[in-house]
Amino acid sequence: MSALLEIARLRNENEDLREQVRQLKAVLAPEIEVPLEWGLSASERTIVQTLIARPVATRQMIWKSLYDGMKDDRDPKVIDVFMCKIRHKLRPAGIVISTVWGRGWALAPEWRERLARQA
Repeated sequence: MSALLEIARLRNENEDLREQVRQLKAVLAPEIEVPLEWGLSASERTIVQTLIARPVATRQMIWKSLYDGMKDDRDPKVIDVFMCKIRHKLRPAGIVISTVWGRGWALAPEWRERLARQA
């Protein structure tokens, strides 16, 4: 009987931890609708959501929003490639992603506010 109680306890703890991870992901990259005409991939959309959620998004924040919990051996420079592609796709809409040297990337405040209101 003790083993069954331990299994039940571990299942409850696992559910609690899954919920905490879900909540943290929602804070890191909240579900904010971005226009389909921008043609963003799912990963690019997650990065834009991360940029909308905070004044400056660091490489680590973006990495966690994309790959947290997954076994991944990608080169961290993949974030730079994503940023280049996203900038190219958003340029026609007049959206600029600035590099904040030594910290990360940022959307202009007016775009962050405008897109955050769509949430």
